[in-house]
Amino acid sequence: MRNAIAMMVAAVSVAVVICAWIARRSEKDIAPKVTNFLYALLPPMVGNLLIIVGTVEWVSLTGRYLYACGIDITMYCLLDFTLQYCGMTWMKSWHRITILCVALDIVQLLCNPFFGHAFSPQMEMAYGAPYYNVNSYFGRNLHLGLVYAFMAAVLFILLGKAFRGVRIYSEKYSIMFLLLMFTGCWELFYLFSRTPVKRTVIAYGVFGILVFYFSLYYRPMRLLDHLLADVASGLTDGLFLFDDNGKCVWADEHGLACIGIQEKQVSRSTERLKELFPGLELEKNDWKCQRQLRDRYYNLVKHTVLDSGKRPTGSVLSLQDETESVKELQRERYIANHDSLTGLYTKEYLYQRTRERIQQNPETTFYVAYMDINNFKLVNDIFGNEFGDFTLQCVAGNLRNNLPPTALYGRIGGDAFGFCFSEREFDIGRAEKYMSEFVIDNGTVSHRVVIHEGVYQVTEPEIDVSVMFDRANIALETIKNDYKKHIILYDDEMRDRVLHSQEITLELPGAIRSGQVRPYLQAIVDKTGRVIGAEALVRWIHPERGFMPPASFIPCLEQNGMIADVDRHMWHCSAEILKRWAEKLGRDDLFISINISPKDFYFMDVGKELRKIVDETGIPASRLRVEITETMMMEDSSERFETLRELKDAGFVVEMDDFGSGYSSLNMLKNMPVDIIKIDMMFVNDMKEVSRTSTILRNVINMMTELGLVPLTEGIETEEQYELLAKMGCKLFQGYLFAKPMPVEEFEQKFLLGGNESPGD
Repeated sequence: MRNAIAMMVAAVSVAVVICAWIARRSEKDIAPKVTNFLYALLPPMVGNLLIIVGTVEWVSLTGRYLYACGIDITMYCLLDFTLQYCGMTWMKSWHRITILCVALDIVQLLCNPFFGHAFSPQMEMAYGAPYYNVNSYFGRNLHLGLVYAFMAAVLFILLGKAFRGVRIYSEKYSIMFLLLMFTGCWELFYLFSRTPVKRTVIAYGVFGILVFYFSLYYRPMRLLDHLLADVASGLTDGLFLFDDNGKCVWADEHGLACIGIQEKQVSRSTERLKELFPGLELEKNDWKCQRQLRDRYYNLVKHTVLDSGKRPTGSVLSLQDETESVKELQRERYIANHDSLTGLYTKEYLYQRTRERIQQNPETTFYVAYMDINNFKLVNDIFGNEFGDFTLQCVAGNLRNNLPPTALYGRIGGDAFGFCFSEREFDIGRAEKYMSEFVIDNGTVSHRVVIHEGVYQVTEPEIDVSVMFDRANIALETIKNDYKKHIILYDDEMRDRVLHSQEITLELPGAIRSGQVRPYLQAIVDKTGRVIGAEALVRWIHPERGFMPPASFIPCLEQNGMIADVDRHMWHCSAEILKRWAEKLGRDDLFISINISPKDFYFMDVGKELRKIVDETGIPASRLRVEITETMMMEDSSERFETLRELKDAGFVVEMDDFGSGYSSLNMLKNMPVDIIKIDMMFVNDMKEVSRTSTILRNVINMMTELGLVPLTEGIETEEQYELLAKMGCKLFQGYLFAKPMPVEEFEQKFLLGGNESPGD
């Protein structure tokens, strides 16, 4: 009997090895876990075989240790397999704890020969030969508890998936649950019955083989039936079967209802389909298309059916109603391509349609226009956002009503609109009249808005559409402040300005690196005529164009923001000059005034940048004076006031240039953190009006002095102006009378190295 049981164990072990080898070659995701579990079964099965055949104590005990340690590893691999089989993953902490428990249990079992704490052998006769059973102690009970804890965890996971998951999937989990439950019950029966000759490992082996089968090969028919039923139900919009001659031999009720014929007329299906869907090529194999039938949209798919010899035996045509999907897609496209407020094209879609129209009509002359509402922010501020939105909607409505049906138009953004039309659709007189009489009236508020429009004739159809609209916008900017003229065409002069701007933009970085862009210094003198500092003015010495006047490149850089790069370069150059004067010439009493553009605040932290420069060069902050304009403080004044205060606190001297040229406010002047006020040229241009001019200048200078501010008059060109302003109390002077802006080397030679500190010397 024992030999028969041993042969059964050996046979099951061989089967497990074969299954493990096959599983190892499988490409399914679960295959590695199945392989590990099957290989893990081999040590306890070999151990059980030794227990069965061993009639000598040491052979039986070796089998006991091999079985006990092997079953620990088997249970861990079973839990690892179950988690993936059920679509779950290990928590890292629990994974480590599980491995630690298995390792500790194996160690304590292997220590049994020394401490005898787990079990001891007990010889008894079984089937006419000695058989060594064991007496269990604490260590073995602990081991059994761990094994059954593993088994309980696996059963709990399978049971939970079987009952809490979708019913059609319960079959794959319930089968595993029942198999493992049977194996566990057999193990318990053996333990409590003390049946001679341990044979429960056969159940584990059979369970491993079934795990292999159900994980890698079993196909749950209930699940497949359910899924196939769902697939079939998805074809309820129409199904037609054709024989090898193209004759319809069967159609489902939904297909017949769709094409409007009865079941007995099924042979007419081919003709009817061609009538309802013109151009349908039913005689062709394997195709799909989308067609509209009345107010419905259908996807038509035809498949050829082949026999085992790859010969056509017929075909299947399915109709799938895609009306909701198509309409939803149309809605989404409309939303994506149309502005939500005005209903006009979005900028991107307008550009796309414009490009398509120009490409499709290469012989037609087109215009693109850029239009915006002047001072639209004031409309929002005065009348509120609701009236502002109403204004935009009225403009959009007027575009629809006044532009030809074939014209393209859209909202480019904010209060800006764009449109494209052909030459025959362009009526400049009508457009001018339309924009000059635009009044918004919502029944409560009536407001006339000023609209400007720039128009670009498409002479270069290959350029990007965005560039076309940019050119139209460039034209518009030239009449932005003209309230009589509302429309203007882009011309060659504007184009030249654009090209010049592009050249300046491209060449500037190299010009800064090579020193073409450099500071010129204009002397600043005190009442005695002694040079006490200078203002750094940017100049560009171009290798081909020569000396470039600031007016030829500064406006362009102000517009594109690159003025910030120029200013940063000028600040660094000025600081290096001051450092050289102090170290090489011993002149640490001079200062240089540097200019700050309003755009600098948008592209850098001005205060941080200036503090960094004086820290790197080691010059006192007071020698690098900061010059701002009065108009610059009108924008974001609170933020810029704070920056100036930080600079003053850091030791910088702050000058305000062009005083009196803008919107000078005495209240603003009182609060402005400045040290020096540069009086604008407008006060000294007409010194012949002595009485009025003198009164204004005297009072302005006195007011500055009493406020603790230092007055500096710039633009002094005659001795008469100099003497008069000095008598009025002006402290500092600048102008061509003393020195024109000059290269640094010339300035140093004239005022520092030649010993002449007075321009008149």
